[in-house]
Amino acid sequence: MCFKCQGAHHTSCCFKATTTQQGRSWSNNKQPKEETKRTRPQREVNIVGSEGAETRETAILQVNSAFQKLEETFLPTGELTVLDPKTNALRKIAVLLDTGAEISFIDSTLAQELQLPITGKTKLHLHTFGSNEVSVKDCRQVKLDVWDDEGQQCSLSLLTHDILTKACTTPELQDEDIQFIKQRGLVINHPKQSVKPKILLGADQLWPFIRPNASHIRLPSGLYLLSTRMGFLLTGQPKGPSTIKTKLEQEEDRWNGYWSLEAQVNTIETVTEEEKQNEQDLWEQFWKLDAAGTEEFGKAEKTQQAIVDQQVWEDFKRTVEKRQDGYYVRLPWKDFQVDLPDNKAIAYRRLTSLWKSLQKEEKLLDQYNEVFQEQLRLNILEKVKGESQPGTRVHYIPHQAVITPHKSTTKLRVVYDASAHYKGSPSLNDVLHRGPVILPLLYGILLRFRIGQIAMISDVEKAFLQVRLHEEDRDATRCLWLKNHRQAPSPNNVQTLRFTRVTFGLMPSPFLLAATTHYHLDQYKDTKLVKEMKENLYVDNLILCTDQTEGAIKLYHTTKGMFQDLKMNLREFVSNDKETMQAIACKDKSPELAPKVLGIKWDSVKDAFAITCRMKKGTNTTKRTVASTIASVYDPMGYLTPLLHKAKVFLRSLWQQSFDWDTSLPKKLTDEWEQITQDADGFEKSISRCLCPKETEHEIIAFADASSEAISTCIYLRSKDQASLLIAKGKLPTLKSTITMPKMELNAVTLAMRVANSTITQLQSVVKLTHLVVLSDSEIALQWIKSKPQKGVGKMITSRLTEINKIVNHIEESGCQVWFAHVASSENPADCATRGLSKAELLNHFWWTGPSFLRENPKEWKSITFFQQKTSGEDEDESMFMTSVNVQQTTPDPLDRLKKYPLTTIKRIEAYVLRYIRILVARVNKRRTVPIVLSSWLNPEVMHEGIELNGSEIAVAAK
Repeated sequence: MCFKCQGAHHTSCCFKATTTQQGRSWSNNKQPKEETKRTRPQREVNIVGSEGAETRETAILQVNSAFQKLEETFLPTGELTVLDPKTNALRKIAVLLDTGAEISFIDSTLAQELQLPITGKTKLHLHTFGSNEVSVKDCRQVKLDVWDDEGQQCSLSLLTHDILTKACTTPELQDEDIQFIKQRGLVINHPKQSVKPKILLGADQLWPFIRPNASHIRLPSGLYLLSTRMGFLLTGQPKGPSTIKTKLEQEEDRWNGYWSLEAQVNTIETVTEEEKQNEQDLWEQFWKLDAAGTEEFGKAEKTQQAIVDQQVWEDFKRTVEKRQDGYYVRLPWKDFQVDLPDNKAIAYRRLTSLWKSLQKEEKLLDQYNEVFQEQLRLNILEKVKGESQPGTRVHYIPHQAVITPHKSTTKLRVVYDASAHYKGSPSLNDVLHRGPVILPLLYGILLRFRIGQIAMISDVEKAFLQVRLHEEDRDATRCLWLKNHRQAPSPNNVQTLRFTRVTFGLMPSPFLLAATTHYHLDQYKDTKLVKEMKENLYVDNLILCTDQTEGAIKLYHTTKGMFQDLKMNLREFVSNDKETMQAIACKDKSPELAPKVLGIKWDSVKDAFAITCRMKKGTNTTKRTVASTIASVYDPMGYLTPLLHKAKVFLRSLWQQSFDWDTSLPKKLTDEWEQITQDADGFEKSISRCLCPKETEHEIIAFADASSEAISTCIYLRSKDQASLLIAKGKLPTLKSTITMPKMELNAVTLAMRVANSTITQLQSVVKLTHLVVLSDSEIALQWIKSKPQKGVGKMITSRLTEINKIVNHIEESGCQVWFAHVASSENPADCATRGLSKAELLNHFWWTGPSFLRENPKEWKSITFFQQKTSGEDEDESMFMTSVNVQQTTPDPLDRLKKYPLTTIKRIEAYVLRYIRILVARVNKRRTVPIVLSSWLNPEVMHEGIELNGSEIAVAAK
């Protein structure tokens, strides 16, 4: 509906009552230039790309401009929330609602940033505006999940395009409007005044966001409030300036009369196609620091998702039920009502395809059938009898087989696909909340796993199937299986089953499992053990450490009993302590003595980790295969950072050279990549798991370094006579800009502080950390840190120094003193992570243990000078790391060495030096446009008496 003439078209396309205005605009444009205070802008048309015969035509949605003197028309622009995969955080995206568009679009760059799955490709035949010609455009169809202002999720199907529209202006609210809105308690989605929409919702998908039962509201200014799931959106035209504008604004409008305003009209128009935006943005996304442990300090903020997660958590605690046979939970449904198809046709079609595949190997078919029969016997599945109750959600989940022959327990699994859906309809996962992520950090568990002489790991048997599902939600988890698995699927040979437990495959399953476990553990009084279990329970893996055999055996019995009360079976126990293993019941032992602990192989007999690198090889080398190869290397702790450095730099060079994803690389680059993979593939090293007993005192040593290629940090745990690598991180610099090396070094120190802070936070519950020493080989960066931030050093430097200061204060509040020091480049292990090492070089490199001086008492670190960061109010004198280490760094006077010579000799030496300077300056001035001016006492023309040196005098001076 048009808000200007109430016609059945979009407001922006309405030209009613603009003829006189347009004519007046043309007449105004004829005013002499000297009578205007502003230059009339040129007619603005967003043409995509550059002109040229070689570019092909495409049709896009764009903004045309016509010269009209009229009040500005505001289009309904709001914001939706999306999940950013690179930061795992929510972000707001500007959205334009356009009833004049038949289909919906998304900016191609945004689709790449969000790594949206491509669901299809299509050719659009578009009629251009004002022409009978038809343009053909190849577009990709992508799926995007968005959240509205109430936290409700909705799935969009969008077509990608390079440019959608130019920036839209949002109106500035007048005082009358603000008062009107406050009195009625309305929630307005009012983005910043100029926004460039990245999503354009056409008539095909915008209507679910318009509230059907809510009427539009007209504000005193003449603008309208459009009621949507994004809040109330401002749209329409304000009234004349005389009713709502101040005298100053009216004077502004008088001058505006000398130049034309532009009316925006969203049309489809033929333009030349712009070259695709360089894919460097994807490189930025791919190589941004791994979020774990490197987040900017103090940047966490409460997002809309956090509010939704809190509500889901509260709903869980309110609805969970403990019965004799276990805990019963409800599925976290979204509030808004969405028609959920039953998906029975999809489930039946998948079953038919699955049976055709499995029946080729009877053994696999029998195993698959046995899974269903066992789950029926255990009441994990139950047969559906009769019709469902009115109002009950009924949904069928398709399933498939996943074979894992390397596992010692479950070699064949039935995996359920709750994301399956009809085209244009939601899946089961689409209408369920994910729930808050309450798992502990993976790297934190691995850090704590290295503290304690006795380690013990275990696994919850079929954890997801041990949480009971409430009866009211079971019909939403139906599935189909065969009555006789030897016969093909048919209406008479298919039976309908439904789950009585929470099945793996549902988006909220990890939350429901973790929430049930935490809810149960909170019932126990041993708060110290409960806290330790919560910190080290990752999905269905429990990882605990202690120092005494008796304590390990007690942990086994206690944890086993606690999970039995939860109606869960804790099994697959493995420990490096022989006595502990003997005390564990045979049925609870794992046959595997070298299991993987959160993806890293642990030899329990040797009590050592196996650090390996496997670089998969392909026949065709492309940018995609290079990126896939690098991403396939599992390195959560950053131990392989030096080994992977050259591969990452190589991939960055492919971005710089603008290679497409699937273009075969030239032979020169292919050979270079093969050499890089050969230097890394097959690396193997064994490192000790146990670093120290629990509750002992230690120091954390952090090294930082930067090169033109990367910045890096490596963190060590230092005990009395040894040091071991804990965690490392590396980052390649941005391609968008270049910064100086001192700033790169400061970034490296900032990275070191972030990772060190994360490490201390994760370890402070198991070991006492007394000091953090941060070492860098950059004297400039350390000098910035040593002194207070000075004005004029730049915003970036000030920001980094402020963050470092905050981290220092946070760490010292926990009782750990922070010191900074300079280290020689040759003794900085972080240096190798910025330049790269081959597998032969890395094997016995001091990267794993740190430089040799770490094994000495800090009192004997003679070449190291420590200082603390100055904060406001501190005395200018710095105290040292330890009382006995009180080495003040001073700059030696170059004349001190001459004190032992007679005065005559000193005069001759200095005269010779001064004459050398004068001669050198004279030679340089021959090549300079602006000469160097000598001081009067160096210039012989103004000196009272020159000092002439001959060869014999020089010889005497040298003695």
